[in-house]
Amino acid sequence: MENITKSEGYDVKASHRSLRHENVGFDLLLVEDSDTDYYVMERILKRHMPMGCEILRATTIAEAEEMLETHPQIDAVLLDLGLPDSESPHDTYSRLSAYKERMPIVILTSLEDHAMALDMLEVGAQDYVYKNLIIRQPELLCHVVEFAIGRHESFKMSKSDMQKELDQTSELLSLMGGSYSAGH
Repeated sequence: MENITKSEGYDVKASHRSLRHENVGFDLLLVEDSDTDYYVMERILKRHMPMGCEILRATTIAEAEEMLETHPQIDAVLLDLGLPDSESPHDTYSRLSAYKERMPIVILTSLEDHAMALDMLEVGAQDYVYKNLIIRQPELLCHVVEFAIGRHESFKMSKSDMQKELDQTSELLSLMGGSYSAGH
């Protein structure tokens, strides 16, 4: 696989290094109240994540919010939608959506509701993965996490580049306006 990716001009390992400043993998917050589901997801991530990962666990939205405030190094949130301190799947996501600018939020759920998946993506979730698919294809979870982090980093860089360009354009217009008015 490494030869294929390099021959196409894309080096997976170099990409990981650019996403992570150290070569230690990702820090993930897994928000899951089911001990069984948590154990399965943790085991899959530990076994299949190419660069490795550190996993923090929260069992409620309140715990997740506290962890996100006290652990700024978290690279992504893996969020179960059915949590005990939430009124609905939409409530679960909306309470953590304040963090979507800082890191991607990937929905992990046993609810196979395509319309809800589209709704979650529309309001800012990076991805929506059915748990039964993860059980059948464990590497899927790792790919989803890596791609979500990559897309999020790319979006943040694009947004930063656009802001720099806007600032430069604004500065240029200001200088042009200032020099024009100074000449009159």
